[in-house]
Amino acid sequence: MSTLQNQLATREREEVGQAVRGLLRTPWLTQDAQPALFELVRRRRTAVTRWFDHYLGWDVHLHAEQGYVRLVKVPGHPTAAGDLRPLRRRRTSAAPFDRLRYVLLCVAAAEVLDARMVTIGELADRVAHACATDEALPAFRTDRKEHRRAFVDAVVVLEDLRALVAVDGQTLGFADDATTAVLYRVDPQALHHLVAAARGPSFVVGDTLPSTADAIEAMTNEPHYGVDHRRAAHDEDSIDGDPARPTSAQRNRWARHSLLRSLFDDAAVHVADMTAAQRAYAASITGRDVVRQAAQTAGFVLEERAEGYLLVDPDRSSGPDVFPGDGAASAAGLYILTLLLARGAAGVTHDEVVEHVTVLLEETPAWARTYRDDGGASRLVAEALELMAGHQLVLHDRDTVRARPAAARYRDVRWSRGRQRHRRSDDATDRGTQDTLLAMAGSEVGP
Repeated sequence: MSTLQNQLATREREEVGQAVRGLLRTPWLTQDAQPALFELVRRRRTAVTRWFDHYLGWDVHLHAEQGYVRLVKVPGHPTAAGDLRPLRRRRTSAAPFDRLRYVLLCVAAAEVLDARMVTIGELADRVAHACATDEALPAFRTDRKEHRRAFVDAVVVLEDLRALVAVDGQTLGFADDATTAVLYRVDPQALHHLVAAARGPSFVVGDTLPSTADAIEAMTNEPHYGVDHRRAAHDEDSIDGDPARPTSAQRNRWARHSLLRSLFDDAAVHVADMTAAQRAYAASITGRDVVRQAAQTAGFVLEERAEGYLLVDPDRSSGPDVFPGDGAASAAGLYILTLLLARGAAGVTHDEVVEHVTVLLEETPAWARTYRDDGGASRLVAEALELMAGHQLVLHDRDTVRARPAAARYRDVRWSRGRQRHRRSDDATDRGTQDTLLAMAGSEVGP
């Protein structure tokens, strides 16, 4: 192979890896928001689609004319992630969506499916009527400011996904003034791609409304892995030819895809969390080679330990939540990890963590200024724990917080209260806190 061919092959591998990491970070990618990444995915579409299909069993839908790419992510364990990755408000704070906002988002999307153009007032009236006629839905009133704010948060999400495109007017104005006029163009195709599920909600809801966990389980059940493949994956025996059970080939494919989904979606996979089939696949020669090839092709550094696998993104570009990263929650998380790692398997009580962070806030008055109100320490601890749980670094409940094995890579991190000299004196935000850390790990655990 010539030097030029080598260079072209190397460039293709790098670009495919960059595109894969970008889609892991942004499963719904729009041309307007990230034109360079969109063009990269479009140019390397075949290789990127092949990577996701082979290693994760996920589909990539490119809609070049509409200007968006949709990675249909179906988790290996749909009910395990819980609320670790909620939608967050774009309008003001990054607070997670509450139930009202989720309901308004779903109802608004349903109400414009048959429309091509709609005004914000008309859409709000439709949503209000739908909520009023279904006793399972919370009330929505356009004359209440807090309701309009929640509605705007939902509409902004649809705008970001290009399901609604504002032709005239500004959506944010509706939060303060119900007479604000905004005209939208509707993209029904984008609306149909909102739900990343093998089966639509209408197919899993019968005469009785199932629980949320049961509904998610049914919607994300993928029949090409075999009937009831998630439950069968926990069984040691496989019976080929039994129509009620997956075949050995289906079980093997599910073991590969579910293991790699957890790894690339959660950054770390602990052996204790694996099914018997996943452990067997990971221990096999083929399985080890596949895991390593998947990580290498996507541009990750794979750390293999007795406790499991962990992915490191050297470019820190694959996850929406970087850890360690800017912000008080990330810095507080590293501080909490030092406590947990020092305490060992016993862990630390939740109240004790809050007490330590309260003392930290008192001793560093120039840091984390947005957490100086009553309950600020508790709020900061909650955000830090949520961030670290999303990276599989801690386990916590109302009483106890424990470090997971993956947290050991931060064992050498040390907190220093004295290194404040590099902070900007006019910095009133939570950015720039990393200069208070010594020997901080330099790579993101991601995605």
